[in-house]
Amino acid sequence: MDICKIEGFTRVLGAPQDWDQSKVECQGLPIFDTEDGWMVSQWKPNELEIETLRHGGSLMLWVFGTAHPVVGLDVSAADGVMVSYDAPQTIQQELAHRNAEVKLLRLALARLGKTLGDQQRICDIALASTGGQPDAADL
Repeated sequence: MDICKIEGFTRVLGAPQDWDQSKVECQGLPIFDTEDGWMVSQWKPNELEIETLRHGGSLMLWVFGTAHPVVGLDVSAADGVMVSYDAPQTIQQELAHRNAEVKLLRLALARLGKTLGDQQRICDIALASTGGQPDAADL
């Protein structure tokens, strides 16, 4: 499974302090924290794993240590919407809310970039029509 950079992640979990990377690599895990205490990460199966699942395979959750934390597995569509109902409704709502926020932020940043580009072109035209750039000493 490939670790995804989950949209709207709030932090990246690293290896435990006593982890020996020479024995087993522990990659950073982008997660976002929900208001009700869940840490959500996103994983994507490769083609072989998808085919195995199509033919009756199953997912296995590996947890390192001697105590098993509360965990949950779910499936989300390509747009991030969860398709099963195992996750609490609050998590589904939080995912949808964060995905919407990130999309709005990207739209706002794209519009700001276009506006700044337009302003730069206007300044260039105005400077050109008034004789070019001012002397550096005048700035």
